[in-house]
Amino acid sequence: MLSEPSIGICILTYNSSTTIPYTLHFLLRQNYPKDKIFYLVVDGGSNDNTVEIVKNILSKHTINYQIIVVPHSNIPQARNICLDMLVRKNVSYVIFVDSDILLVPTNILSEVIKVAKQHPYAIIGANRSLKSFKDEQSMYSYINSLVTKEMKINIKLQDLKPTLCSGMDFTVIPFELAKKLRFNEKLNFREDRYYTMEAFKNGHTTFTYKIPDGVIDVNIVKEAKSDLYWRLSVREYFSDIFAKSLVEIIYVLGCGEGLKYRNLFSFIVKHCGNFFFFLSPFLAVLAAIQYNILLSILFTFIRIISLLGYVTYKHIQGYPTKKAIQNRLKFELFSVLLLFLTPETIPKAVRIHRLFKKHIAFTALS
Repeated sequence: MLSEPSIGICILTYNSSTTIPYTLHFLLRQNYPKDKIFYLVVDGGSNDNTVEIVKNILSKHTINYQIIVVPHSNIPQARNICLDMLVRKNVSYVIFVDSDILLVPTNILSEVIKVAKQHPYAIIGANRSLKSFKDEQSMYSYINSLVTKEMKINIKLQDLKPTLCSGMDFTVIPFELAKKLRFNEKLNFREDRYYTMEAFKNGHTTFTYKIPDGVIDVNIVKEAKSDLYWRLSVREYFSDIFAKSLVEIIYVLGCGEGLKYRNLFSFIVKHCGNFFFFLSPFLAVLAAIQYNILLSILFTFIRIISLLGYVTYKHIQGYPTKKAIQNRLKFELFSVLLLFLTPETIPKAVRIHRLFKKHIAFTALS
């Protein structure tokens, strides 16, 4: 029997103490040869006990691992640290596993590597099942029901679906790609989808597969302390706005599955609504200048009601009022900029989609 290739598993953490013990539990019970795995945990400077939990769990096993703490690092920076370190270790595959992902089948690592060997230049990603819970107790109750579950799978080539953009929840990247392509560090969100799009430009197709309740993303309904979009400053949120807008349009259009113009229309209508809310106070002032008091009152009322509704909704989830207002305005301004960029981003996204479809059709024939 041929020896299995070496793999490097990278887990990014930030205040992940509620889920990381279970993520590690399901990883450590995999049947893949332990001497072929290197675990790398990159923490962004957690202010809870995430790092201590990780150290305590990993130190009890005879495995190769390293924990790196890089305060204030964003997600793409942490991903690039993983790529750099694991490429230096000369692993055959880099595998990203999110800190809230549960790999329930005990042979899923073996199966995904089996498929990766058959597609040596491809990214192989899982479409995860999302499970949200109102509190920790209900989440833990669900996870504990999975701990004793015996599940094995068989991933077949026909299960793989080509895609133009994918997340990194549980994703395999071959050494050749890991060596030459880095994540865009200005993209503090959507960096994963942008990476797979850039991988396509570099000759590497991404394939995804779906295992019902096999790759599970568990989380508690968002709180302010763990909400990525909430934590980002205005400067961070708008960094490389063109790339973020482009990948948003590509995703809305279907990620290569066919141009879904109806989705694009709904997407634009939604952002036009945010644009209108953002403009409403300026429209109120303009109406007042023109002595149209009723119209001015109407625009003012729309602005107050839209903010009040959002702040109330977020307050229920534990978000402070002042920060809720600031973030609402940040999101609305993002919509404004995104709409202004659509004359450039939509044609480019359509061109990339068509190139991808031609590529898939050609590879299918060959």
